[in-house]
Amino acid sequence: MMWERIKRFWAADRSAAVARPQSLWSRDMDNPWAAESILILGDDPRVRGIAQILSRNGAHVEFKTMVTLQCLYQIPLEHFSVVIMTDTNVAETFDVMDIGGIIRRTDPSIRLVWASTTFPAPQIVDKVLRPFCDVALNMHCSEVDLIFALK
Repeated sequence: MMWERIKRFWAADRSAAVARPQSLWSRDMDNPWAAESILILGDDPRVRGIAQILSRNGAHVEFKTMVTLQCLYQIPLEHFSVVIMTDTNVAETFDVMDIGGIIRRTDPSIRLVWASTTFPAPQIVDKVLRPFCDVALNMHCSEVDLIFALK
C-alpha cells in the first residue's frame, strides 16, 4: 500500500509551477502598486522611504533582515512578485550578487530590484548585472522612479 502511494506521487504531473502573486500592472492602471507583493531584504533606514511610498499606494510590503545567507532559503519567495535588495547592511557578510544570484536561480520570473545610494537614477540593468537583478534603483527615489522599476 505504501509503495503504491509512492508510485502515484512520482507519477503525478510536476510541470505546474508554484503559484505566486502575479503582477497585474498595466499602463492604464491608476495605482500600479496595488497588485504587488514586495519583499525588502536589508535593514538600511533609507529604504523605509521606498516602503512608505509602496504601502501608501496599496502594495503589500514585508521586510526581512538576513543574518546568514542560509536564511534566504527559508523565505517563501512564492508569496512575492518583487524583491528589493539593499547593499548597505554592515552585518551581512554577503552581497547583492549572492542574494540576487540565488533568487534568480530559484525563481527566474521574480522581479529583482537593487536599491542603493550609488545609482544616480533608476535603470534597467545590462548583461553584467542581469544574473542577479533586473533594475538598479536609487534609495532616494520618487514615486515615478518606482513606477519605472515596476515596468
